[in-house]
Amino acid sequence: MPSRRKTLVLVLTLAGCTDKSDLEDDWLPDLPTAACGTQSWDWVPPATLGEVVDWERVDEWSLDKGTIAGLMSLAGFSGLVEPQYDVQTWRIRYTTQDRGEVVEATAILSMPAAAIDAPMLAYFHPTTGFDDHCAPSGRDVIWAGPAIVLGSLGYATIAPDFLGQVGFGGDDGMRHPYLVTEVAAVDGLDAMRAAHAFAASGADADLVARPGWQVGLLGVSQGSFNALRVQRYAAEYLPEAEVEAVVLGVPPASLRGAMELSLETLSVSTVGFGLFLRLANDWYGAPGVVEDTLTPEALAWVDQTIAEDCPTAAIPAFATSVEAVWTPDFIAEGGVAEPWGCMLDENDLAASPPAPGPPVLYVTAADDTVAWPALQHAEVDALCAEGYAVEHVACAETDHHGIADEGLPLMTGWLLDRMRGVPWTAPDCAVSAPVDCSEG
Repeated sequence: MPSRRKTLVLVLTLAGCTDKSDLEDDWLPDLPTAACGTQSWDWVPPATLGEVVDWERVDEWSLDKGTIAGLMSLAGFSGLVEPQYDVQTWRIRYTTQDRGEVVEATAILSMPAAAIDAPMLAYFHPTTGFDDHCAPSGRDVIWAGPAIVLGSLGYATIAPDFLGQVGFGGDDGMRHPYLVTEVAAVDGLDAMRAAHAFAASGADADLVARPGWQVGLLGVSQGSFNALRVQRYAAEYLPEAEVEAVVLGVPPASLRGAMELSLETLSVSTVGFGLFLRLANDWYGAPGVVEDTLTPEALAWVDQTIAEDCPTAAIPAFATSVEAVWTPDFIAEGGVAEPWGCMLDENDLAASPPAPGPPVLYVTAADDTVAWPALQHAEVDALCAEGYAVEHVACAETDHHGIADEGLPLMTGWLLDRMRGVPWTAPDCAVSAPVDCSEG
């Protein structure tokens, strides 16, 4: 079937029996908006969002289950159960909000090619870059692989590009606001709205699965940052969603703590925070002067990386020391002078509303040199103190990158067990001894 594009006028009918389900479409979430910058804004009513404004069926991603079985190892899912369904896969472009304005975002949507009731999974990808050319939905089948595999297991799977990464349909003129909580939560939740709206619209008559509001969340690296923020905002922003389980693979934890450690020891996050400060500062309305924080070499690398590259988590050649990246004054201030300290704190876990309820699998890598395991362990403790039920698995002899290859079967298997109602027998908030995560 050739690609099709349509402008759809969709009415999103709220489902479920939540307190907000009977409210008018102009209800607003009881959530703060960001406060560190030069701008202020009000929420757009969430019930008016998730409108699918464009879509296209992707034939090369709409695969039979035999082909998907061969794709699984390439997508990091070796050892998982065999695919159960052929899948249909689309790119969708939908409405969400950013700083009080309606904007558009894109996502991959993959569903079983069968007339079944399909619970929903949301997959949040690792850092891929900050502009349109790095959007997973605009790349090849490997980038769509997680959504396709999860769709073949019987789940309506939405895999949003991060806001500012537009995979098709034209440039939105925006760069991705890296590690900004409000953006991460809102875009992910509106992507779920859009998946339901698209299925309900009947726009593609070949779509036969019926997505539900039973939801599981899976994120890796930066995607884990997004998944956890989605879970914490869901009750207020998307009350019809019933989040059943959350899986977090090697997430960034404590931005302030990571910044401070990154100024003591050269690491990937030493340069990564240059990307955060440049992009967050733009998003907040430029309350700070990034040129006063980074060396000229580092600033040139940051701007080139944002504009041209789809980076991997590695230390670039120029960064031979912390001093090669950051100015003496920034180092002396510990990286937390204002407005930078406000940006770090506002996007930390503690600044978003706690929402304990669904069980959480939190996976760390013993040899992680991108995120900081000590900070991740402290974040597990913080979640437990808030009332979350957390299973913390420490992967032995594995680094940050290895989790995507070695940890996905374990993480996905755990998530699918929770979605199927398999009893969870691990004690809440117990830290496992290091385990071989490649065994699934």
